[in-house]
Amino acid sequence: WQGQFKKTTSPLLYKTCRAHDQVIGDGDNFTFSLGDAGVGAFNITHAVSRTNMVLVVGRDAGNSSKASFISHTFRGNSPQSAALVDAYAGKGAGKAKVLDGKTSLDFFQEVALKPGAHLVSLNATGDSAAESQVPVEVPNDSNAKYLLVRVGYDAPAGSGQTFPQELLVLPLPIKQVALPTMKPQRSTAAVSASARTMLLSVALMVGLA
Repeated sequence: WQGQFKKTTSPLLYKTCRAHDQVIGDGDNFTFSLGDAGVGAFNITHAVSRTNMVLVVGRDAGNSSKASFISHTFRGNSPQSAALVDAYAGKGAGKAKVLDGKTSLDFFQEVALKPGAHLVSLNATGDSAAESQVPVEVPNDSNAKYLLVRVGYDAPAGSGQTFPQELLVLPLPIKQVALPTMKPQRSTAAVSASARTMLLSVALMVGLA
């Protein structure tokens, strides 16, 4: 929901993304529910118009019945880039790399990508099954933006289903704008606003509507 208006007509499933063209301003909020139960709200402050905001909705590591949020904004006419965010709730250590350039990536940063073929890897310390390599073909288009997300959830013993650690690579539908890019950040009541909002469920809110 955005205020009193329902923005989705079907559940937002695990590891799926939806784009919404809309105007967002200070004081706006998105509320999320699982069935009839509210699980959390994301509030907008210091809104900047005509940006492209990605809002990642996941499970709160400290309270499995509540949602957590990670947000990032892109500018549409900047060079090709990828934002790396960490939505994994567990004890496993992981590190991402762009293999062609041997570039090690830190979570919650945005990096430039040259046009062409790339291979992004997830190195998961102590979890060989989670290590993976994902090909990324970057077009010669400055609007090309990607979200790299480490996902998964380690449920406490006997308290629910565990989802494996993995790396998710999503190409994003970005519009051209002329505003600075913001650093990704984890928040429960945060950041900037946009004309286009992408909602991504990545951390166990399966069936989120």
